[in-house]
Amino acid sequence: MAIFYNTATLTYNGGTTNSNTVAGELVGDVTVTKEAFPDTYTTGEDVTYTVSICNNGTTPVTDMTVLDNLGLYTSTATNPDTGTPLQVFPLTYVDDSVSYYVNGELQTPPVPTKGTDGITFAGLSLPPNECVMLIYHATVNSYAPLVDAQGAQVQILNTVFVSGTGMAQTIAEASIFASQGPEITITKSLTPEVVSVGDEMTYTFIIQNTGTTALTAADNTSITDMFNPKLSNITVTLNGRLLTATGAEPDYTYTEGTGAFSTTAGRITVDAATYKMNTDGTYTVSPGVSILRVKGTVNELTPAP
Repeated sequence: MAIFYNTATLTYNGGTTNSNTVAGELVGDVTVTKEAFPDTYTTGEDVTYTVSICNNGTTPVTDMTVLDNLGLYTSTATNPDTGTPLQVFPLTYVDDSVSYYVNGELQTPPVPTKGTDGITFAGLSLPPNECVMLIYHATVNSYAPLVDAQGAQVQILNTVFVSGTGMAQTIAEASIFASQGPEITITKSLTPEVVSVGDEMTYTFIIQNTGTTALTAADNTSITDMFNPKLSNITVTLNGRLLTATGAEPDYTYTEGTGAFSTTAGRITVDAATYKMNTDGTYTVSPGVSILRVKGTVNELTPAP
């Protein structure tokens, strides 16, 4: 489909005046739509793309090809040899991920070929009054933009080009947007891993933020745990700073009799990640990190119910 515009010109006594501009939409016999799920992304995430093609005319389409450009864009990084901007793919097609449907019936899928302009599904046909659908997966790779120079949200614009005998080339687009806000993971470890009653043991919690926004006190973040074996005489630190369980506003609570531990909501904060574009056009993410450590003396192990 295409949008067209038209303006008339009136000439009189050597003068001219233009009419208003009218707009319309030219709809071809073959329609193409493209959808993405989810519509936000982080590096390493899989995205599902659905391309639907319908022939609403009376002429069959043969030798149809579907070219997906995998979000190809011009990077601000340059080729060190030529000084020209790099053309990069922020998406990587997942091999053998395509499903192919004709009028809703699953068919043997075409095998795509990879080229300098993306991936191509070839050899398809589309009789009149029929629809085909391609569903496939792509992984967001390290070429995916994460923030722009002003720190604003960016996107991957993915375009599909459909052409064949009996139709004009038709395109469809789908955008996904870089996730905004904190992106938090937590990892727990203990040292030493082999202990006896009366030994000292330390639990370490590493909280990482790969998102564009810091985790602040207003996010009311809290870590809860049920230590088994129970610990006594614990000391708790956050990023090297000693936390206390006393006073009007304690940093954490701990019950030695049950092993129940919890930090007070809002005590844990984590800086936003920082992003750097490398000379090859890839992005490096340095996450914000906070480290909570709980050290204590090992008591008896509570038996499993």
